[in-house]
Amino acid sequence: MSTTIDIRGYTLHVPEPGSNVGWVRVGEVFILFGRAGKAPEERMDAVFDGLRQPGVKTAVGASIGSIQLTSVQRRELSKCIQGMNLVTVNDHNPIARGIITMLGWFGLKIKAMHWHQIDAAVDAMGPEEASAEDLKQVVKAIQSFLNEEPAGLSAAS
Repeated sequence: MSTTIDIRGYTLHVPEPGSNVGWVRVGEVFILFGRAGKAPEERMDAVFDGLRQPGVKTAVGASIGSIQLTSVQRRELSKCIQGMNLVTVNDHNPIARGIITMLGWFGLKIKAMHWHQIDAAVDAMGPEEASAEDLKQVVKAIQSFLNEEPAGLSAAS
């Protein structure tokens, strides 16, 4: 069972107690979001299923802190995102920044943005099916949720 919140007609599958990973699909953009900690296997399986759905063109990772994946989860994630437009939105902690930089050295084309660059992040997502304004509001709602600011979340609904 997944806990959900509706934002502008899109369903956020938010982290449940004991979890730190959530996701939402906005048109052709699939956003994995979460807080620091180990990603539960069952939640990541649902993320992989979502990434495999027809029409997903952009994968976005949005986090506060580093989401820790197992080697099996990292391998599966890399299979799921092959050929997609990749964007991250995070708090630029040193570990995440180092990993993103290293991936760039190996040729991965990924655009990394800080939470205060939401407009630029949405531009990098290149939405075609969803409006840029809807994506901005969803990303802002995710940020509010991750920062545990329910007032900001309800304002974005």
